[in-house]
Amino acid sequence: MFAYTVRRVVVGALMLVLMSMVTFVLFYAGSTHPERFACGPKCTEPQLVLTRRSLGYDQPITTQWWKFAKGVVAGREFP
Repeated sequence: MFAYTVRRVVVGALMLVLMSMVTFVLFYAGSTHPERFACGPKCTEPQLVLTRRSLGYDQPITTQWWKFAKGVVAGREFP
């Protein structure tokens, strides 16, 4: 019975990680230029670069996902 419970907990945790990855890809990585939506239609190129940096889109995708997953659990900090 103990082994069954441990197996269910591990599978549940893996499923949550997989679901968070799919959600991240659909909403964050799927958009071609999310900084344009955040900055607005009349942004200049330097403003876009600053917005991209402040939103963290200049970081590797693994770092972006980790911040997303951590924000789901511990609360997200906005710049």
